[in-house]
Amino acid sequence: LSSSVRRIALGLTADSRGLIWAFRNNRRRVAALRNLLQEQRPNVVVSFIEQANVLALLAARPLRIPVVISERTDPSRHRPGRIWELLRSRVYHRCAALVVLTEEIAEQMRPIVRERPLFVILNGVAPQPSVTSNREQIVIAVGRLNAAKGYERLLRSFALIADQLRSWRLTIVGDGPLRAELEHLAAELGLEETVRFAGRVADPSRELARTSMFALTSHYEGFPNAL
Repeated sequence: LSSSVRRIALGLTADSRGLIWAFRNNRRRVAALRNLLQEQRPNVVVSFIEQANVLALLAARPLRIPVVISERTDPSRHRPGRIWELLRSRVYHRCAALVVLTEEIAEQMRPIVRERPLFVILNGVAPQPSVTSNREQIVIAVGRLNAAKGYERLLRSFALIADQLRSWRLTIVGDGPLRAELEHLAAELGLEETVRFAGRVADPSRELARTSMFALTSHYEGFPNAL
């Protein structure tokens, strides 16, 4: 990051051990965030993803600091939980503006933000390097290893054709909470020698440039950067 960017960690966990514990924990998070905003007095707060959006709006409200919030996925498919959805419906209309990824998502969110400004800003993609002419026989998938990405479907599908396409391999770029589970599934399917979990990669375009096929198996997306 640029030296002009300051990162301030609040050191508060988002884990939950039950409803009462989660309520108390989130009260602490709102209080800590409000204290920080009161100390820093920013001109505007920019927040991403529904839980953070709700907490930022609650923390900033008494300070009269404008909050621009952003939805990063498809709210019709992504369910943050009943309580978070209720809070979103109650506080999103306090935002200074809402930023979404597509016109379709904007239509879904309009009733929630009411008369507040709503902007569609597409994700940007950096220029990609020239692709090589000698691509390898690799199927690649890129993204966080969570349930929404559907990697279990990718592994099972690849296992169906692995015997017929012995020279092909599968590379999965990314990390996340399901990594151990997906590695175990790959082993169960007999794919230890043909599937590579590359983990988090600083520049996925280098991996993409040498592969022959890209797979997107997500159950839903907002605006897939990987694609």
